[in-house]
Amino acid sequence: MDVNAKLCQNCQNLISTTTPTEEDEYLPYQSKDLLFGSSRNGCPMCTTICEYFDDYFDMEKLTTWHSQRHLEEARLMYRLDHWRKLEGTVCWMYMLYCPSGGNADIHEAHMGNLIVMPAKDRTAGAASTYTGSEQCWALASAWILECVTSHSKCNNTNEETNWLPTRVLDVGSSNNPQLRLQPSTTLSPRRSYMTLSHCWGELQIKQLQTHNIQSMCEHIEISELPKTFQEAICLTRRLSVRYLWIDSLCIIQDSTEDWAHEAACMGDIYKNALCNIAATAAADGRDGLFFERNPVLVQPLRVRIESLKLEGLNSPSDLYDITPQYFWGHDVADAPLNRRAWVLQEQFLSCRVIHCSKNQLLWECRELAACEMYPKRIPRGIINESSVSDFKWSDLAYGLRVASSESRFNALELWNSVMEAYTARSITKFQDKIVAISAVAKEFQPMIRHEYLAGMWRMALEAALLVG
Repeated sequence: MDVNAKLCQNCQNLISTTTPTEEDEYLPYQSKDLLFGSSRNGCPMCTTICEYFDDYFDMEKLTTWHSQRHLEEARLMYRLDHWRKLEGTVCWMYMLYCPSGGNADIHEAHMGNLIVMPAKDRTAGAASTYTGSEQCWALASAWILECVTSHSKCNNTNEETNWLPTRVLDVGSSNNPQLRLQPSTTLSPRRSYMTLSHCWGELQIKQLQTHNIQSMCEHIEISELPKTFQEAICLTRRLSVRYLWIDSLCIIQDSTEDWAHEAACMGDIYKNALCNIAATAAADGRDGLFFERNPVLVQPLRVRIESLKLEGLNSPSDLYDITPQYFWGHDVADAPLNRRAWVLQEQFLSCRVIHCSKNQLLWECRELAACEMYPKRIPRGIINESSVSDFKWSDLAYGLRVASSESRFNALELWNSVMEAYTARSITKFQDKIVAISAVAKEFQPMIRHEYLAGMWRMALEAALLVG
């Protein structure tokens, strides 16, 4: 069967007419309505663009710039951009052109990118229709096993490995499920545990408080917990880990003393965990970790492009894979969880993170970024550094511990980048703003070797005063 046969006629025409001589020409595609109609009819390329449409084309803003008639006349255009060649790939830029009205020739353009690269052997079968499938869980388990057994950056540290949080949740196992709060003083030190990063949102969730500590140590009814917590417990069991740390259930929420003590330990809690489960797509506990999804969005689109003959990019079989360039931003960096200030230090300090996005599970550790679409490794040409600063930070945290020859000024520059991202995030309680970044500051302190003053370092403060 012709691999291009599943494409709509517009996409087939686009691929068959794309040649290197057209780098400055824009190829007409179709209107917004035709695009979404083609997606509903099963064209995988149109489906991919529709998934990312709201990311690139802010329709609310467009309606303030253009009348409804102009939006209805909008046309999608393509251009093969050789100048965007990235490590064995080329970039297709697609733009939405809205006529300005009257006889004017000017259009507004809003751009998205598709990366085209020579097809490689696929290591995964057909994707499931649910991100919580057995197939997905098996992949998450394989990522953890590979990292624990073969990643030197993720395992070769001088940190204390016997550390445990004050309290953890004992979730039992898949064959013998249970749920209760467990003080770590009753556990042997060499116990693995998971952590959960989640958005509290406006949902009133069950909390550990002084009046219910005893009862929660005896039993916690899982049905009383929000969906996100329930699914994190199930995932922990599926990964054959017995203990899980969740902030609202392991910190006494009505005790100022306990909260202050646990906040001071936050860095150790995340650094010493086996893996962090990130409820990336969940705005609050009702959304959960796992979602129904279109499997088309979890596999590179494989097409035959006979005319695409570029230096260093030739595919002997004329088969190429097409992938959205910024799917990490779509699935992870711009997702609800990563708008929350507290989460920055949770993911900065976690050695391993499983991101539960709406479309797929994604993995990051200090040596590997992977996902269901690219389970072995996400190609470097797809993700540029500016789009995955969150991913880079885990590696920077490792570097700050081991690269003792790095100057304090370089470390300070990294700190400023982290603070820029941190201050762009939201935080519910203003009084938490300093506390929520303090664990990261603790990591930087041995390198900067100066006094930390509520978000600034004395050396930088003195310089700022001198300049002023």
